[in-house]
Amino acid sequence: MRGISGWFWVIGGLLVAAIFMITAFTFLGTISDQTSRQRAITTYTNLGSWVKTVCYNERDYSLTKKVTIPQSVIAVYSAEEKEKPPVKVSQLILDKNMSNGTYFCLQFEPLNEEEPRCQEMDCNVNMTYFGSLPETLDIFSMVTRIFGGRPTFTYSLRFVKTTHNTVTIIATREEDI
Repeated sequence: MRGISGWFWVIGGLLVAAIFMITAFTFLGTISDQTSRQRAITTYTNLGSWVKTVCYNERDYSLTKKVTIPQSVIAVYSAEEKEKPPVKVSQLILDKNMSNGTYFCLQFEPLNEEEPRCQEMDCNVNMTYFGSLPETLDIFSMVTRIFGGRPTFTYSLRFVKTTHNTVTIIATREEDI
């Protein structure tokens, strides 16, 4: 009898340790997700400031910046109204298609935020769609995920004031350079 009760203590201890480890990893994952989301919001705020800086300058004024966005950002784009990006936005990102409008928007994954964040700009914004790509379309994010990392996407952005009322943003992914 004494040997069986000893095993119960060992098994019980292992179960408590497993529950503790799962809880700790879940908590750390949540903190990491919140941190990357906050960085994305800060990046989006900076992007809006850079658009305004170029907008308020003379024609042909340009600015080049580099940004990194997490997997949770589906797309950064411009639109005529506060609206979600097109359904096939990942294909638009791959094809380097342009969006146009006076609203500068960021869309998180639906689990994080259902509605896009949009800022109205004083200039028309003509820009390349950019954002994260699904792992099925991007080998770099697939490899990162396999090795336990959280994929990020780095873009080089060139802001140019092309007319008296238009800012053009050309986004190039670092892997494409």
